Amino acid sequence: MPESTDAAAAVPEAHDLPLALWGWQGWTVEPWERLPGDEGYSSHTYLVRHDGVRHVVKAVRKDMGPKLTAGLLVAQEVERHGIAAGGPLPTTGGEVTAYQGDFCYSLLTYLDGERVDETDPAHLRAVGRTLGRIDSVLLHAPVPEGVPRWNEVLELFLLEQGFLEGHDWIRRTLEQAGGALSPDDLTIGLINCDAAAKEFRVLGDTAGLLDWSEAMYAPCMLELATTLSYLEDETDGEPLVRGYFEEGPADRAELGFLADILRFRCAAEGWIYAARQSAGDETGTTASTWSNEKLIERARQNAENADRIAARFQVF
Repeated sequence: MPESTDAAAAVPEAHDLPLALWGWQGWTVEPWERLPGDEGYSSHTYLVRHDGVRHVVKAVRKDMGPKLTAGLLVAQEVERHGIAAGGPLPTTGGEVTAYQGDFCYSLLTYLDGERVDETDPAHLRAVGRTLGRIDSVLLHAPVPEGVPRWNEVLELFLLEQGFLEGHDWIRRTLEQAGGALSPDDLTIGLINCDAAAKEFRVLGDTAGLLDWSEAMYAPCMLELATTLSYLEDETDGEPLVRGYFEEGPADRAELGFLADILRFRCAAEGWIYAARQSAGDETGTTASTWSNEKLIERARQNAENADRIAARFQVF
């Protein structure tokens, strides 16, 4: 989850994508109409076509390459269990990523399906069940090199950082929420750790999850809490929660930690956006009204309201 505070590199040129490293010739970049919120906060993506098939190219700064590589290795594991994950195609050398210039690139399967309609209980249940299945199949999977573990994440977030000046609430909330979450009380495993509903594609009565730019070995409830935190205020999240516990590995009693996990998640977001703001990195905000400053404030407000937000999802 934590990101480098290095300033963003220049945007990769669409005509200069290094697809020869995948053995491709004669590919084209196609127009891709997306919602403003689809623009990645730390990546650049391109819709490409080769031999009549659509794929996605993702580029991140080269210093973020190890994190992307680790996340895509986890996506491969998910797909081995029959769950669509927009996983990577191997390079000619068998790697899931490749480096050129200032960037690390990946070539991904284009994930078809419907976007999630948050007013449709069947869609939300499909999201919850899919998220639960993913957490279940990853529970005992090997942890790839480069995937941060829960204790390492906590230690990193609590280091003194100059970019947190003026944001005292972030460190204070991280300390309080982190101290309230004991690994002995929570189911721990590999998780996507940023699975917003907009990253799912509904495929009949199931769904697929795209965007594996990162992964973490952490409480499975952090996975569920993250997805719930992205829902609109008016969305009834009960079908998603019930769907998750139909398929997921966590015990229902762990919902009791949801408020503290949400507080932790909000403070972590504040930490990341403060780091980006300090570095002058506005990647992903240019197509929307959400500046880093506004995102920090939104995270602070959500942390303050974590108990109220968590109460919406106490469905058992």
